[in-house]
Amino acid sequence: MENSLFDSYLKKFGRYPDPIDTEELILGNFPQGYRTTSTLKSVPNQSLFIDVTHTVHYTFNSGIQRVVRTLVTAMKNNGASFELIKFDLDGQPILLTPHEVDKFYNWDKHIHSASTARLNALDSAARTIGPIIRGLVPDSVWNFAKKFYFRFKARLSAQSGVLASSTSTEVLDLRNKKLLLPEVVTETERINAVTVLSKYYNVSVSTVLYDLIPVTHPEYCTVGYDFVHYLRIFRSIDKVFSISKHSENELNRIMHIVPREVKSPLKLETIYLGGDFDFVKNAPVVPVSDKKTILMVARFEPRKNIRRVLVAIKRLFEESQEFKFVLVGNPGWLQENILADLDMLKSKGYDIEYHMRIPDADLIVWYQKAHFTVFCSITEGFGLPIIESVLMGKPCITTNNGSQAEVGNLIGGCDLVDPFDTDDIYNKIKRMLTDEGHYQAKVLQTKSAKWPSWADYARQVQTSLDSKSI
Repeated sequence: MENSLFDSYLKKFGRYPDPIDTEELILGNFPQGYRTTSTLKSVPNQSLFIDVTHTVHYTFNSGIQRVVRTLVTAMKNNGASFELIKFDLDGQPILLTPHEVDKFYNWDKHIHSASTARLNALDSAARTIGPIIRGLVPDSVWNFAKKFYFRFKARLSAQSGVLASSTSTEVLDLRNKKLLLPEVVTETERINAVTVLSKYYNVSVSTVLYDLIPVTHPEYCTVGYDFVHYLRIFRSIDKVFSISKHSENELNRIMHIVPREVKSPLKLETIYLGGDFDFVKNAPVVPVSDKKTILMVARFEPRKNIRRVLVAIKRLFEESQEFKFVLVGNPGWLQENILADLDMLKSKGYDIEYHMRIPDADLIVWYQKAHFTVFCSITEGFGLPIIESVLMGKPCITTNNGSQAEVGNLIGGCDLVDPFDTDDIYNKIKRMLTDEGHYQAKVLQTKSAKWPSWADYARQVQTSLDSKSI
């Protein structure tokens, strides 16, 4: 495409054009004068750009956000050269502001700020009423409400940079560059932008595949409809870094309904996530309590199988077993019944704690205090708590199928259970709790466990990004 045509389009619309008009890019109906200027910004000495749109504005460190922050930090520590970017509300790629870069790398520092508290309260309300509204209104109203919600959140965060980028935008010229998408992208605007960049502007796009759970197990999600849009990315991007063979196989099975829109085939490569905490060697040693602590690290949502675990835990307490149960995770969806069960058990005097939104330093303390861990989700793309637990020297009880069995068998130190069988969960927990010989055998396996570090993971991703095969 001629530069003059590109520049003409950019001047008029402030976004990348689609030469054959198959992607609809004009999706945001901004008020008159809301967007005043839009210019093209080139970064000639940089070839790799990493999209962290969700993570930089996320108010806590959940599973994917932890992976994104840890991967990017490890790439930076390895000496990789890249720029962090986001796609604004209108689907345009822009550089992060200095404040956003600091917020991305130093999430712990921002967690207790007043603006974060306001955003947490807003997100909590949205998680409660969002699914109700979604089931009552048509798609057009829902999409408008989401855009309004994101703009409202931006106004609450005075330093977010979103409003500034909406009134004066320097759109990044990503032509002939490399773009890494380490997040799950479900917004239509961002998917359209990535598709256009990949198909028409020679942008080499790679993504990290976590799982396809909202497609394969929509009953455990509240985002299944939006997630279907995510599959469009695989029509035109170059390469996928799957976090497990299980996820890679699921994508292979589903690609027959996602036809390619470019001639080149989609390249798939499994690279297992790292599992080490890079600062654990400097963490203070926490003595293990005489009372055995069973730790469960999981987001508060139905797929994590928390309520079946609680059935087993309740039986053990009723048998007067001496132990403490601790659940650590981030807020999820459909969590009200989980919280009610936890509070009910606590009201009976059982030794139970649960904590939300804790930094990695506190998570390390809980791993140190734990006798063993439980992580028997119904389905996962990987199962990071399994790796973290074993590398911290703590055996893990996990699920006997899918990626969890894949990871658990590879690293060792794990007992596998049927996640739908509360008797099996109960028996495996009781054995780990009371059979000292079995427990010590699993501990011995953890001491000989080997697994790639986050630095190794980042290095493998970087090597693949640098290869000519992408």
